[in-house]
Amino acid sequence: LTSSALFAKYDCIAATSGGFYDEGDQHIGLFVSEHQLVRSSISHDLFIGYISSRDGKSIQISREQPSDDVLWALQSGPIVWDDGVTNINMKSDENARRIIAAVDQVGRGYLISITAQDSEYSGPPMMQIPQILEKIQAKENLHFSMALNLDGGFHSFFKNSSVNQSS
Repeated sequence: LTSSALFAKYDCIAATSGGFYDEGDQHIGLFVSEHQLVRSSISHDLFIGYISSRDGKSIQISREQPSDDVLWALQSGPIVWDDGVTNINMKSDENARRIIAAVDQVGRGYLISITAQDSEYSGPPMMQIPQILEKIQAKENLHFSMALNLDGGFHSFFKNSSVNQSS
């Protein structure tokens, strides 16, 4: 389904693409949906984080693979915030739209789309994301405990009631 069709079909408040897929459209890394394992976790220098929910309400982000009793889970990366600015080591980095999931210290989850001022299809290099999150926290009076890169680039999407960024 297209992002707009998904948004309408499931009556979403917000939706975003998440995780990475190989050339055969298979998810890379851990993927759990409706308590069912779709893909197993992998060991990879980039995909070092997990976002999950046991009840569909609270969200956890961790460096550790969640236990088997989760409603849904996704492996992605890199972790871009770990109770403070995180150093990101990437062999290559380019400007791209970024989709970030974050959780604050009381367990509220946030979806964040970071784009360039002049183009919703472009954005900053990954290595700038921790400093951008620091600015977002200060401006919005938030305190993230963890944040994880979910997706980025031209094929990513983010949609809520006022924003629709899709390719």
